[in-house]
Amino acid sequence: MSFKRTPSHQKYVNKKRIIQCIQECSPISRAEIAVKLQLSKPTVSQAVDELIQEKWVFEKGIGVSSSQGGRRPIQLFFNEKAAYIIGVDIGGTKVKIVLSDLSGNILADTSFSTNTYLNSGLLKQMAIETERLIAKNQIAKERILGMGVGIPGITQTASGLVIEAPSLGWVQYPFIAEAKRYFDFPIFLDNDVNAAALGEQWLGNAQNKRNLLFIAVGTGIGSGIILNNQLYRGASSAAGEMGYMVTDKEDIKREFKPIFHRYGYLESVAGGKSIGGHFTREVLKDPHHFLFERAKSSELSGGGCFFGSKKRRHGSYGHHK
Repeated sequence: MSFKRTPSHQKYVNKKRIIQCIQECSPISRAEIAVKLQLSKPTVSQAVDELIQEKWVFEKGIGVSSSQGGRRPIQLFFNEKAAYIIGVDIGGTKVKIVLSDLSGNILADTSFSTNTYLNSGLLKQMAIETERLIAKNQIAKERILGMGVGIPGITQTASGLVIEAPSLGWVQYPFIAEAKRYFDFPIFLDNDVNAAALGEQWLGNAQNKRNLLFIAVGTGIGSGIILNNQLYRGASSAAGEMGYMVTDKEDIKREFKPIFHRYGYLESVAGGKSIGGHFTREVLKDPHHFLFERAKSSELSGGGCFFGSKKRRHGSYGHHK
């Protein structure tokens, strides 16, 4: 049976293409959209009128007239404040929640310790913190378009199942089914590094790149892969799990113990927690080190290794390659 596009479906497709065009190319006129998308001017005009009425798009100012003269076109802009997005990064150390507009601008954020709530209501605490974030920024809940969640493990995006996340102790965990008990808006789930790779391609250093390898060193080590402009997941949704690579076969023959149960070799010896452990032991060898007293009472974090003195550098650590 062949699929036939109905007029209503075609109208939806055109409208989607038009709003994407305005988002990517604004300011832009109706005539320019028609040429760019090869659509008729009446089709574009009708769709734009609807988008303005729905507040996804707004008109502002006047453009420059053509070389032939004539009336100067009205410019169209994407309304990035028409709705808002919640982003959540569940890490082995902390859970970070951000509120952003539709252009990815982060308006506010909050975080809490993963271990504090992992065994006593992680999703409930996520809901509490999210409610506070929305209320503090005086945004109506119906303007929250949805929530995206990054998980440090193997996930099935379609079913919302976490197949395995060792740092969280989750195996075959029905994340989205559980999360729906606390959140009213749509929830989307993916591996955290996959989400980071998509973010780099959208707004980061990989804009306009069709092929990308993103490597993240956090509590564990992982990578996100984009090939020919498509996120590559692999047959079992585990593509990019480079933390399981063995880089020293002699070492693993000895009494190798992973940082977390079922963690891979590479992330156990070179991940953030392992780096923090090595750093702590080195600091304890030098009583004059400015972190010596702190190292005596608790293990230092891996982030501290990037700072050679009390004067901290600004900027990111550069996880992408």
